[in-house]
Order: sequence, then structure tokens, then C-alpha cells
Amino acid sequence: MDLLPVLLQAIYASAMLFVSLLTIFLVYFYNKRAKTIGYLRKFPGKHEPIPFIDFIDVNCYVSQRVAETGLPYRVHFFEEIIKFMASYKEGVCVRYIGASPEMFLYRADHVERILTHQANIAKGYVYAFMEPLMGRGLVMLTGNVWRMHRKLLTPAFHFRTLDQFAVAMNAHCKIFTGRLLRKECEEDLLPYISALTFDVTCETIMGTPVQCQTTSSGEKYLKSLHIIAKLFLTRMSRPFLWSDLIFNSSPEGREQKKLLDYIHSFTYKVIEERTKDLKANPIPTEEQADFIQSKHIFLDTMILQHLQGQISLQEMRDEVDTFMFAGHDTTSVAIAFAVYLTGLHPGIQAKLRDEVDVVFSRVECDITTDHLKGMRYLDAVLKECHRIYPPVPMINRRLIEPMFIDGKLVPKGMEVTIGIYQLHRDPNVFPDPEKFDPARFFPENAQGRHPFAFVPFSAGLRNCIGSRFALLLEKIAMCWLLRRFEWTSLDPREKMITSPDLVLRPFHKLRVRFSERRPQHT
Repeated sequence: MDLLPVLLQAIYASAMLFVSLLTIFLVYFYNKRAKTIGYLRKFPGKHEPIPFIDFIDVNCYVSQRVAETGLPYRVHFFEEIIKFMASYKEGVCVRYIGASPEMFLYRADHVERILTHQANIAKGYVYAFMEPLMGRGLVMLTGNVWRMHRKLLTPAFHFRTLDQFAVAMNAHCKIFTGRLLRKECEEDLLPYISALTFDVTCETIMGTPVQCQTTSSGEKYLKSLHIIAKLFLTRMSRPFLWSDLIFNSSPEGREQKKLLDYIHSFTYKVIEERTKDLKANPIPTEEQADFIQSKHIFLDTMILQHLQGQISLQEMRDEVDTFMFAGHDTTSVAIAFAVYLTGLHPGIQAKLRDEVDVVFSRVECDITTDHLKGMRYLDAVLKECHRIYPPVPMINRRLIEPMFIDGKLVPKGMEVTIGIYQLHRDPNVFPDPEKFDPARFFPENAQGRHPFAFVPFSAGLRNCIGSRFALLLEKIAMCWLLRRFEWTSLDPREKMITSPDLVLRPFHKLRVRFSERRPQHT
């Protein structure tokens, strides 16, 4: 029997089945996409008939700017996104990032709708690129698992623990200001601040002194994080690197793996050492619940919950990786920009120093939360610094449920970016938005302002769990600086180029000249 006709018939039947299934899928996909596009066309933005057209135009423009300035792709890509949002005054716009449409929200009422939505708490696709660094930690989780982890971790950041944190913060700020006495004005200030915040994070949140400021310990970890942050933005802005298969085979992917191996080994060592300490000094079972509620060391809380079977070892590792990064990096850039902006405005810096001198009477004592309660001007200055340079300039959500913006439907599955950087520059809320004016945040001037017009730590259900910790460290660090120094920033705002490396940071060296004040009474 000749098998060739039978074989050909089988191949033909298989091919027809494949074509039929592919056709059904494409028709379904087209109809669904056409429906989505129909909804989105009601919003302002770029609605190209072929999705990649706009992104190709953006890529060409950004590549041209890279050739002209020599700055990295990620810097100009961020610049282009900000310009795009600024060109649509409605506070909402749509454009294609690669083949997918994305909605940008940057008006307070729009931002409130999504940040307070009970169901739409899922992070967007871009966060998947961060998963190799942070695993399935609090930043990455969603749904009931996120709610469970949030509930478990909240006691470690209760306001009652702030005074306990302040002890270590003061000790490390003394070391920090001592190091600045030997700093050259041309040196980059940011590594000094990063070492401070890393020391504080490790001692207060992890219960493990690292002494990054006085030894080289932790230096490699910080450098590795900084490089990974740049690799994340490089990958996010280049669709051909979105595939794990392609990225992992690329030079960038191989470099990331090498850095991640070191970072994870560092954090796992911290966990192992702290676990040994707890096992060597066990807490009676009947006291463990009270311990978790009252203990100020985040890692101890995690270890006990792991030993009780509430979370797995991998979940604990993921949360530690998340908080090791988030605990220090956002705070370090916030302090850096506060020093920079006050260094450009000697009058504002002088008012801050007067407030500090009144509170402390020129006595160099440790700073407590009670000292900070009445420091209205410091609070306003830091808020204005957060407004101009929010540590996290954008956050992203993927809609689990459809919602309405301006009475128009935004379909389920849509990627939505909250443009915090642009939100903070809404001229209807903050007139002359590029002006550094702390008086905007005096209570009498902020009265009646939309509560979601200023969200440096996000807001709603997924607000930053460590915001009180970050603000306390910022205030204590600024008070120590104001008591010991006067300073001048050497580069004007027009020369300040920012880079969105997971957090918003200065691209060039942060050059600040410090002058020591007369010794204070002790």
C-alpha cells in the first residue's frame, strides 16, 4: 500500500486544523482588541492604526537624543514619557508601549479612582522585570496573598516603634556627618547617603549591623543594586528584551544574573545569622504573639512567622530582598534631593536652621520623635522636595476589573501608569510647579487641596508600608546636617539630569560643598 497519499492527507488535515484554530484565535483576538481600542479612542492620546508605529517613532527620537547628548537611552525615554503626559492637559492619555496600549493618569481625581479601588491592586507587567530581584515580596504580590503579607508585616512598622528606630538612626547620622568633614566638594554625595541609609536599614529592620559607613562591608551590595536598577530600565524601554529567553541570553541578562547571585547570597546570609540568634534564644510559645506585635525588628517578625508555618522560607527571603532594596534606596535619594534643593536656596536653608536651633537650643543631643513634632517648616520643606523629585516617579497597575475615568470605560486587563512626577506638577494644584516653594505645604495653604494631588509614597490600599520609617530617617538626617553644617549645591536645577533607575536619582555626581558650623554645646 502506498503510504504517501495517506501521509499527505494527514498533513493536509493537520494544517487545515491549525489554520482553522489560528483563524479563530486571530478573529477572537482582533474583535477583543478592536473593542478595547474602541474604548480607548474616547481618551486623548496617540491612536496609531498599527501599534508599533508610535513606539518606533519614540525609539527613533530617543536614539537621536542619545546620539546628541551621550546620555543613556533610559534618561531620554523617561524624558519623552514626561513630555507626552504634559502635552495632554486632561490628566489622562493613552499611547502604545510596544504592541500594547497603556493609559497614563496624572490628575488627582483620576489617581484617586484607581488607588482607592478595592479590586484593582494588581501590579502591571513591568513589575515582572523586577521579580528576579524582589521575588514575590510585598511589592510584587496581589490579591489575598498580598493582603495576608501586608497584615503580617504591618506590626513591624507601627508608629510605636519609631522611637526605637530613632536610636540607631541618630548613631549612624553622627557617623555620616563625621564622614562629611573629610568629603571633597567634587565628590558625589549620594554614595555617602546610601551608606547611611543602608546601615540604618540593616540595623533597624534586619537587626544586623553592617557598618557600611566605616568599613567596605555592603559596598559591593549597593553597587550591584545600582547596576541592576539601570538594567531594569534598559529592559523595560526595549521591547525586544521583554522575552525572558532573549534577555537571559543577552549580555545584560548574564550580567544581571551574576549580580543577583551576589545580592541573594548577601541577604540569605543575613537571614541565616538572625535565625541562629533567635533559635539560640527561643521565645516561649505563649509569648510569641505579643512579641510579633511589639518587636521593632522586621526580620525577627518574619523569622517567627516562618517558624510558626505562616510563611515559607522562600516567601521570607523574597520579603527580605524587597525591604533591603526598598528600605534604603528610596530614602537615600529623598535625602539627597532634599540636601540638593536646600543647597540651592540659602534663605530656605537658613529658616530651617533657625527652626532647628530653636528646638534644640544649640544643644547636640539625640533627636526624638517628640523633637520633630513641632518642626513645621522642616515638614513643609521635605514635602516640597518630594513633590519636585518623588523617589518613585511612576507606579503601574493592571486592571482586574473595568473602571470609569471621566465617565468613560477603561476595560479589564488595561495597563495603567500613575504618573506621580507629572501629577506633582499640575499647575492647577501647584502654580508655577517648577518653583521650589515649601510654603505650598503650610496647613493654611494646603487647605482644600485634593488629598491625592500629592502621593510621594503612593496612597490608598497599597500605600508604602515603610513611609513613617523613611520620613523619620529623612528628618533626623536633615536635623543633624543643619546642626553641624551649612552647604551649597554646586550645580543649578537646569543642569540636574534625573535617571529613573527603579527610583529617581541624579544621573551625574551630586556635588555639594559643606562648611562646618561652630561647635555646639553638648
